[in-house]
Amino acid sequence: MIVVIIKNIYIFVRNKNKETMTISTTELESKVLAIIAMGDDYEETPTEGFKEIMRSFNGTKSQLKGVLGSLEKKDLIFIGEYPNGTSAYHLN
Repeated sequence: MIVVIIKNIYIFVRNKNKETMTISTTELESKVLAIIAMGDDYEETPTEGFKEIMRSFNGTKSQLKGVLGSLEKKDLIFIGEYPNGTSAYHLN
């Protein structure tokens, strides 16, 4: 899936068949997606590490872990690994 537009609490995505789908997100999920989108391009995908997301996130570490898990379940992000072994959060 490719994230096309981030607006309020809805994410508009195109699936592999180029059909547009609407996925509801919380305010915190939308904020985290915006933070990741502003991250570095790693392997041609917007990517950010946990510590970098945490610096811009206005919540607790536990909240951020929950938000990242929820975004992964919704297939809006995927978790990879930087060459140094730390987790990398990529827009899907």
